[in-house]
Amino acid sequence: PRPPPPPRGGGGAPPPPAEARQGGSLSAQDWAACPGARGEGTETGPSLSSPELPFAAPDRYFCETTPQGRPGTAMPAHPEYDARSVASLVRWIRDQGAPRLAARRQELEGKVREILFGSDLEHYRANGSRAYGEILFRSMCAGCHGAEGRGGLGPAIANPAFLRVASDGFLAGTIVLGRSERAMQE
Repeated sequence: PRPPPPPRGGGGAPPPPAEARQGGSLSAQDWAACPGARGEGTETGPSLSSPELPFAAPDRYFCETTPQGRPGTAMPAHPEYDARSVASLVRWIRDQGAPRLAARRQELEGKVREILFGSDLEHYRANGSRAYGEILFRSMCAGCHGAEGRGGLGPAIANPAFLRVASDGFLAGTIVLGRSERAMQE
């Protein structure tokens, strides 16, 4: 049984300092090779310190991805993590991007609302044309993510484990905002 995800944005009482440190320790020992020891990103893993990722991704994304890993990628599963370990890692991940996110939150919110016609990411539901989406993907995204979304310079966005946890809002936010520390600029 998987632990229930905490509220979006790490709501509720913050974990005690020791628990937040535990998140960093787990990261360093288990998977820092991908996002880096300080979450700065590497060739194989995303930057956790860019403001766009913690802004667009709900806690559920991290809560499910962390213990399940990402099959077909360098990110292993960690089924041994209990609810406290997962919550600590989510807190640590959020803390990595917090300073830069705080500085840009209004800008990011404004851009998302402008492009998504007033919607916020938490409530956004895609209802566009699949055919038009495919045209856009092939012209703007396939060069990095591969013709079928199986990866290349960019990550495999057709990965079933990724698609299972990536909400419409997360996908739309990533498309709209890009990733400032990656090739995917806005």
